[in-house]
Amino acid sequence: QFHNGDLKKYDQQFFQDFLKLSDQGWAYTDKWPNQRVYDVGSLACEILIAIGSPSDLINLYSEYQLTQDFDKAFKNIYGITWTEAEPMIATAIYKFIQATF
Repeated sequence: QFHNGDLKKYDQQFFQDFLKLSDQGWAYTDKWPNQRVYDVGSLACEILIAIGSPSDLINLYSEYQLTQDFDKAFKNIYGITWTEAEPMIATAIYKFIQATF
């Protein structure tokens, strides 16, 4: 059974590693429990909606389909690449978890 408090066992580096975009996309996340894709992913989506809007997040998918380059698509929507934003997003997720659960 999964409990949100399970996220507290991870350090900040885990979130940076988990959110890092690689040549494989995010396929390497298979090395962690499947639930991490949902709970960490939903927190990342909340952050993206907070700094932009729900439509920005939806437009990111459309932009990615056009560019086939996630960093470029992310920059076109949010003004910086995912690679630049990822450490800040990882830090925000880590701090939220530490303060909440």
